[in-house]
Amino acid sequence: SMAYYGSCLAVQGGQSSVLQAVALVNEAFEVLDKAAELARGTPNEIEVLMNRGSVASSVPNDVFGKAETAAADFMRIIELYKTTFSTEELNQPEIKSAIAYCYVMASRSYKTLGKQTDEILALQEAKKLIQYNQ
Repeated sequence: SMAYYGSCLAVQGGQSSVLQAVALVNEAFEVLDKAAELARGTPNEIEVLMNRGSVASSVPNDVFGKAETAAADFMRIIELYKTTFSTEELNQPEIKSAIAYCYVMASRSYKTLGKQTDEILALQEAKKLIQYNQ
């Protein structure tokens, strides 16, 4: 619930004046970071990181500096999928799509950070998964 609350705060920030937006987004990350800390190693970790990673990738990096957080969250989600799910489950189209999405989002964050090699590698992994689904 903390992760969703943090996401809601960030959304409110997007609908506010600049000063209010900055305050709301900063508060959102305090809540999201605490949620991620509490979720570490629990069955909720993927969901919490998806919330924080999504918010981190959607706010301006030049203001909030969260692109690194976004990339790390999406790559951690991929790691969790690969270590939590069986080979059979990992071959299900919806799981492959979720992992591909995480690679694409990590790639976008790497691009923001100027990490071209990481950006390209993440996109290549996403393409492999997408091609396999077709």
